[in-house]
Amino acid sequence: MKRERGNPTDRLVSAVDLWRRAKQCGGPSAKGEAHLLRKIATLAKTVADQIEARAVSAPER
Repeated sequence: MKRERGNPTDRLVSAVDLWRRAKQCGGPSAKGEAHLLRKIATLAKTVADQIEARAVSAPER
């Protein structure tokens, strides 16, 4: 499996932007859209996990 580099939040924003632009231009194929949506879902889960980890490890005020 190919490992992507970079900040997951930035990659999530890029993937959503790519999907949004594709939809404006007539939309990707069903297979292409499914791939983009799976990628967006995976990145969203990664970002959510990171936020949760930061919240758990942060000291309470």
